[in-house]
Amino acid sequence: MLQKSKAIILRQFKYSETSIVVHAYTLTHGRQAFIINGVRGRKAKWKANLFQPLFLLDMVFYYNEKSKLHRIKELRYSEPLKQIPYQIEKSTIAFFLSELLTVSLREAEPNPNLFDFLYHHILMLDIMDKNIGIYPVYFMIHYARFLGFALDYRQKKGSTFFDLENACFSETSSKHALSQQASKQLGFLLQLPVDQLETITFHKNDRRTLLHAMLKYYTIHLEKFNMKSVAVLEELFNDL
Repeated sequence: MLQKSKAIILRQFKYSETSIVVHAYTLTHGRQAFIINGVRGRKAKWKANLFQPLFLLDMVFYYNEKSKLHRIKELRYSEPLKQIPYQIEKSTIAFFLSELLTVSLREAEPNPNLFDFLYHHILMLDIMDKNIGIYPVYFMIHYARFLGFALDYRQKKGSTFFDLENACFSETSSKHALSQQASKQLGFLLQLPVDQLETITFHKNDRRTLLHAMLKYYTIHLEKFNMKSVAVLEELFNDL
């Protein structure tokens, strides 16, 4: 059955000498996998570089609910990314975010609100000119609510420690609580609109602290959560 949908590329891997499998998050069918034949030939209909992390595409594809792999009939850019593919800082962040989505979006269930969130935030990353070093942390903070473990921004008087295990502010420190400074910064980011992200500045040590806090948060709340691209992102943080 032919289906038409917007899609966000998550990852690709080699399937054969001339073919790849592409994982994408689609608006209409959630996460799906597609086999693309002949991407390395001179007469290839689509080249492998069309399926880079977080690319935004419009697809027409043959969908079979009994199959784990589908085939694409038509394909074009939905919103061509102008900076992410060409700037090392943004492409590194895109690689990190694509891995995050790959390991966390496990169900083939459509979620229009989540898709809109991802689509909008990818475009925001593409156009940002300042303070992109804090973007992975900001993304993880706000993406968590779609996975069922949103961080509670409400803060009572005297509640100055953010408890990662209970996802809320607390009056006392604990094993999984952030420092008062990190808790304050986290609370600020929780309430900051994405279009104001360029107006704030974080020291690289604070960014690293918050990044590891969010990785720990996901590990606590998401089964079998493991990220391999953190070291590369941290190298990037040293220069931002």
